[in-house]
Amino acid sequence: RRLPSVVDAVPPVLDDDRSDRHHSAEQLQQPSHQLILPIARNSLVMGALVVARGEHPWSDAERRQAEDIAQTLAIACLLDQRSQWFSQELQHQRQLQRQQRDVLDDLLHQFRNPLTAMQTFGKLLLRKLMPDDRNRNAATSIVRESVRLQELLEEFSRAIEPEYPDTPPSLATTVEDADRSRSYVLLPSDEA
Repeated sequence: RRLPSVVDAVPPVLDDDRSDRHHSAEQLQQPSHQLILPIARNSLVMGALVVARGEHPWSDAERRQAEDIAQTLAIACLLDQRSQWFSQELQHQRQLQRQQRDVLDDLLHQFRNPLTAMQTFGKLLLRKLMPDDRNRNAATSIVRESVRLQELLEEFSRAIEPEYPDTPPSLATTVEDADRSRSYVLLPSDEA
């Protein structure tokens, strides 16, 4: 099919050397001199690849190569969309984790203050009690257990610290990592 609005928008000269290669609009609009290929994947059309030339018609091998290019562009568009979606999803998850961490930090702080007060009161009580007082064992237990709770609080505090950077890796870093792991995206080919 011919798409007049797309083809009419193609300039009559496609390179900068206008003196030797001036082609008329009629030449470029001949079906054998133009290619209009959909950039589509899995029934999702993302655009069109429009290529025109005036020298000679497109050969079958050139048409197949242009189709492969259109398929590659479609895959690249899908990968870019997925990357953007995953990046947004990652940012959303990190925001939720930051909010949860803030709530936990607040709770830990609220728990730490009375625990510190209990530990201090236990130490003061131990100073006031005589060595032979029957309540001395209870006061010693209060101090010992409050110290243990304080240690557990510190372990819990370290456990909820994030193990990831606040910003996602750059595309260059991602490409370098993919290259190092030797994972490649397979593109369509004629050999299947």
